[in-house]
Amino acid sequence: MATKLASRILAPADIVFDYVRNLDKVQLWVKEVEEAWYTHEPADRAEGTTFVQKIRQGLSLNTYQGEVLGFEQDRWLQVRLTGEALIMHVDYRVRPEERGCHFTFVTEVSSRNLRGAFLGMMFQGFSEQVLRRQLMTLKRVAEAEHRRA
Repeated sequence: MATKLASRILAPADIVFDYVRNLDKVQLWVKEVEEAWYTHEPADRAEGTTFVQKIRQGLSLNTYQGEVLGFEQDRWLQVRLTGEALIMHVDYRVRPEERGCHFTFVTEVSSRNLRGAFLGMMFQGFSEQVLRRQLMTLKRVAEAEHRRA
């Protein structure tokens, strides 16, 4: 199942992209991420960077191994998160505009086993609500940072 969401954000692309790329800032807009750290961090944090995220999903705290699959500074980031039951591919795109930027992300979730298939069916509609909330939070925090600058 894939979900695509987009929004115009009244902040420069570099500010928005920093919230997507920097694990410390991801936690400011993705409330479900309780912990995150790099396990292999090349100097440019581009392809091949690996990390771990502990993500709250309902009552469970699940650990996901992450890897950066694609990267273009301030424009594009693609990651894969692999957990016990689910695999998530997320593609983030930031396009500069005259006043701010256009932000798009596509999240595709697939199951690794029967538990993952069950979770996917149970929470499909709920997942989209969570992603919409995350997008609105990203918009709010990035625009607030831009106003402070």
